[in-house]
Amino acid sequence: SYFVIISFIYFKKKLIKALTLIFIIVTCVDATISVNDNWDITQVRDSFYYDYDNIERSLDYIKSFNKNKFYRIEKTSILTFNDPAWYNYYGMETFSSMAYENMAKLQYQLGMPGNQINSYYYVQQTPIYDLMFDINYIIGYSKDKKRYIELNDFGEPINLFMYSTGIGFGVNNNLKNWDISYAFNPFRIQNAFIERATNVKNILIPCEPLKIKTINLNDGTKLKKYTYKNENENMYFYTNSYLINYFIVNNNKYYLNDNYDDYNDISDDIIINGIESYGEKRIINISPSSDTIDLYINFDGDQFNDDENFYMYTINEDNFKEAYNILIKHKLIITDFKENYIKATINLDDDMFVYTSINYDDGWEVYVDNQKTKTFKLGDALLAFDVPSGDHVITLKYFPKGFKLGFALSISGILILIAFTILEKHKKKQK
Repeated sequence: SYFVIISFIYFKKKLIKALTLIFIIVTCVDATISVNDNWDITQVRDSFYYDYDNIERSLDYIKSFNKNKFYRIEKTSILTFNDPAWYNYYGMETFSSMAYENMAKLQYQLGMPGNQINSYYYVQQTPIYDLMFDINYIIGYSKDKKRYIELNDFGEPINLFMYSTGIGFGVNNNLKNWDISYAFNPFRIQNAFIERATNVKNILIPCEPLKIKTINLNDGTKLKKYTYKNENENMYFYTNSYLINYFIVNNNKYYLNDNYDDYNDISDDIIINGIESYGEKRIINISPSSDTIDLYINFDGDQFNDDENFYMYTINEDNFKEAYNILIKHKLIITDFKENYIKATINLDDDMFVYTSINYDDGWEVYVDNQKTKTFKLGDALLAFDVPSGDHVITLKYFPKGFKLGFALSISGILILIAFTILEKHKKKQK
């Protein structure tokens, strides 16, 4: 219909002004009706601002004493999947049609929730993950009191990660063979990263239950209760199994399907303080609350005796510190930082390669002492490059691939259009 209107306007030049106005009005009305008819807006606007000032105060507090060129911040309670953009800080969570799918897949393999396409968001993870992606601060209530220090007592708590490694660091070359395909076990993937990077083994350690008990529920179904010994250390749970209906840990119930209303009444002996969806699988960080940790699992039907569908791990603090000290020794020290330009120094004892938590993109160019070097993907998603031993100045520059060609074509098109317009006017004058 718009094509007909435009054609009519073109051939009836006397009516051009009136019909142009009508066309604009019709287009605006059509766009307004289409948006409101096809977009169900249920979000109350005020809810986006209820905590805005409080978060801004927390961010200002961090900026007041942290003079680093770059650091990442995350929140334990997100408002949207794009809180870093909403509050203007560097973070991890992303939901964008322009996001890198390979990065979304890597995040999922590491135990982060997301759709494996263009979305992933932060939940407090293992310290290995926070080290890998330079989560320097957490705004909110941290579940890890051993490796995070609470800095303030106003508004939302601000927690400082004591093992920040920055945006990149030198690692052993055998990390190039890092395998991220371990089936549904992000702990093995994280362990493999840190072991290959530093040669330090057994940082995340699998836990064996002290005892297993079967519980008969009021509705005729059964729970399996796994009791683990706790050595005053955080523990980490993960499952990617479709054979589990729901599980309970730290008095919180996580359901894996939409029929969670069926599981509200469990047992008088089991306390449940909250219910959450576990549809987008994620590592759950469990704070040490007693000498033992209880895990309850409701398996689906015949799979009741299958104990291979979930993982419970803890961390060896001494090994983690040892690995951190190795990585921090080869840290990229940023001297200048912009969105598309990073300058840093690094000191390496041996020929290594530099891991960065930057998305791999062909637009990144890396220079070692002003000599361009080849980049490659790590984990099929992250930017990395080789650096020889010694002291070096590293420069990273970003320019969108194809931008120069596109810019040249655009300018050529504009010049051709201008020349064509001048030529047409010249022809009309001759007539």
